[in-house]
Amino acid sequence: MLLEKLNGTVPCLLDTTTIPPEELSLKPSRSGADSGICEGPRTGGVRHSNGDPSSSSGGHPYNRTFSPHFHNFVELCLQRDPVNRPSAATLISHPFIKQLIENRRRNYRIRKANQIYNEKKTDGALRKTISLTRVL
Repeated sequence: MLLEKLNGTVPCLLDTTTIPPEELSLKPSRSGADSGICEGPRTGGVRHSNGDPSSSSGGHPYNRTFSPHFHNFVELCLQRDPVNRPSAATLISHPFIKQLIENRRRNYRIRKANQIYNEKKTDGALRKTISLTRVL
């Protein structure tokens, strides 16, 4: 990323929306370096959510698809001119951050529901055991 800043190019995320399909079919380099950004111009096209099947298919390390909100968030944060960069207050209301917060809340509710379910299941099994021992 430092090289991009020195060259004056705008970094971008490396995923299936920014790398041509023919490059994704090539074998990855042996260096193993994965900065997740590139200096090339953004290619047009539809971006998919992280749940897209193409984001989980194996092979190339950049054979993934980030959500449009994430692309936009990174683009805003990587503005070269600080005047054009949004403030933290603006970024906190960005749809990507809102999505993260909502996902976190949803995951918390799911974990809590599972915990309550497991406690009730354990409690029910314990009650059955106690009632059986009373009968014996």
